[in-house]
Amino acid sequence: MDTVTRHSHVMAMNPAAVREIDPPVKRFGSGMDASVSLLTNFAQLPGGFKWRGHTWPSSEHAFQAALRVPFDYWSWFAEGGRCSTLDGLGLVFPLSELQKKTTHYGPTRTGKVAMVGIVAKMAVKQKVAKKIGLPLLSPDESVHSVDEMEELFLDILMAKYRACASARSQLLATAGHHLVEFSRAAERDTKKGKPPLWTGLVSKNDNMLYGHNMQGELQMRVRERLFQDA
Repeated sequence: MDTVTRHSHVMAMNPAAVREIDPPVKRFGSGMDASVSLLTNFAQLPGGFKWRGHTWPSSEHAFQAALRVPFDYWSWFAEGGRCSTLDGLGLVFPLSELQKKTTHYGPTRTGKVAMVGIVAKMAVKQKVAKKIGLPLLSPDESVHSVDEMEELFLDILMAKYRACASARSQLLATAGHHLVEFSRAAERDTKKGKPPLWTGLVSKNDNMLYGHNMQGELQMRVRERLFQDA
């Protein structure tokens, strides 16, 4: 059973999994346009950002390392490490798929940055970690509490946006919008009793938000703090 499913059993009855939100809505995620491409945790950040003694290429790298990996292996995920660039796709995908995956997650002509965080996300899967010799502190996210992950990600996101002016500019430009990290399957999964933890979807059928959208909520909290800092 995957992380989303396990956490969803705990949270399935939470009314926050289906709720009304005030428009306008701004979607973000690895497949969104260049104007919000730096919001997603997979985005490769210009120059990276410093947090807990390392420089991280994406917020996903910092999160997965801190949550799942012994400190001695954080360097694999930090700038210059084995899993820090799209070259790391060669560690997690077979050679026959490598070019296709590199193109899919690479930068685009429209200005969207490389989604390098996918390497960190894939590297901590148990089968991949065993293959590449990466020890893990936990089998998956599901053994960690939502509060633990929320606190960790909030700290990482604050470090990211304070360090990276271009990412901060994109986030602040969404002022007045409800942020939703887009998942195409969120409505379907929620209706099956398995609402996604991190993502969501505003349905065209009833304009309701399906999914807990925790990443969207965290991004809005960070946005508010940044405005207070200004």
